[in-house]
Amino acid sequence: MPSRLERLVLIDRRIRAGTYPGVSDLCAMFEIKRRTLYQDIRELKDKLGMDIRFHKGRNGYYNASPRQELPAFQLTTEEYLLLLTGQQMLVHYGGPSFDPLSFSALQKLAPECFTLSAAISFQDKPPPISLKLFLNLLKACHAKKSLEIATHPNNEERCRKLSPQFLSFQNCQWYLCGHAEDESSVSISLTSITECTGVRDE
Repeated sequence: MPSRLERLVLIDRRIRAGTYPGVSDLCAMFEIKRRTLYQDIRELKDKLGMDIRFHKGRNGYYNASPRQELPAFQLTTEEYLLLLTGQQMLVHYGGPSFDPLSFSALQKLAPECFTLSAAISFQDKPPPISLKLFLNLLKACHAKKSLEIATHPNNEERCRKLSPQFLSFQNCQWYLCGHAEDESSVSISLTSITECTGVRDE
């Protein structure tokens, strides 16, 4: 399924073709609900400046100013290098499982991307962590959503509830920082977490 940015480009392309695609056609094509399509059309019109209108006779959308193009989106070399550095840092400090998703995101921004493997290096190698766990904890921190965490410090299983605040990289390890039920501050190594509930997977 395409990202929203990709979908906006494809919707604009479909409308620009002059076939007057209707609401049902576009919803079926991108497997989205009508409400989502209306939001996308509004985004194309209000924020991206496309002159998209609805033709009642043809029961479909058309572009009243077909020569008008979507604004160009292009990274400078410096911007790309900074993003690539961040991507490689994430892979190094998170583990190999972070590579496919993070590089895929980078390729969407810059299809002609290259690597920095010979131009940048990192020293300390932390233990790898679960990509799924990392993303779920990021979602919880962003939403300020309480979690139930199961850990195994010193090989002893322990469960606790906490309100996550942020992820921290320190002493060559990732930690989840937050507050326990008694409002005390806690810092839990991600490598010690065996289970995390309270975050809905997408």
